[in-house]
Amino acid sequence: MLAIMLAVFGGQACSIQADFAGTGFQCSPEELCPAGFVCDNGRCVSSVADADINAPDAAMVADADPDASDAAGCSQQGPTIAFSDDFDDNVVDARWSVVVSGAATALEANGQVEMTVLPSPPNQDAEFRMLPPGENLTDKRVFVEALQVLPGDDNTRFRVMNDTFLHANFSHLDGDLRLRVNDGGGIVTIDTIPYDPVQHRWWQFRHAGTTLFFEVSPDARTWSVVASTASPSWIDDVGVEFFGIAFGNGAPGGTIIFDNLNVEPACP
Repeated sequence: MLAIMLAVFGGQACSIQADFAGTGFQCSPEELCPAGFVCDNGRCVSSVADADINAPDAAMVADADPDASDAAGCSQQGPTIAFSDDFDDNVVDARWSVVVSGAATALEANGQVEMTVLPSPPNQDAEFRMLPPGENLTDKRVFVEALQVLPGDDNTRFRVMNDTFLHANFSHLDGDLRLRVNDGGGIVTIDTIPYDPVQHRWWQFRHAGTTLFFEVSPDARTWSVVASTASPSWIDDVGVEFFGIAFGNGAPGGTIIFDNLNVEPACP
């Protein structure tokens, strides 16, 4: 198949014939070739060796705005699970189950998830849980923006879990971020690190090969691994949960804010 394009190089019109049989580009006058090509016997040929000369070459695509900067700095970490929510419509998606106890509240408001628990006894908790699980996290990732956590020894949690409550979680408690997993033998704390609300603004689970990684980021583009564990047995059947609890023991309570589940900021 042949495609004919008219391009301009050095202020002169050049008729370029893209030959998708792998024979290069023709140009007249022959000394005018696109960047990355050299003239060889009247034909514009790539200056980079072809890894497979028998394979079809990609067609040339004109730059819509050659003077504009190209996008850069966006995450290149691979696919996420299918479910995402930016919470911008302030309406709880049908896949979320919202559960509260006592005077706690759990809302989608102000373009985000807001869960409030009060300090007075008894214990109070609030939860957003994706139902049913059913998402395959194998070689994928799931992340969220954690904008506000509960202070003191009240608990803020983001976890992936199956329908029997086996799970992995980020848990904020007493100024620490605790990375935990339960694969049937009880909850195991893999690591505990001091919580930094700026550097730990985004929380991510990423699975690759035989490992589940716990990662944090200030901007959802540059991620740092803070813990890892062997692939849980339930990695192919997960849901997502946001959870907060005030234990009613004089802890201050407050509001948890999550946003942008699997929604990256716009590229610069």
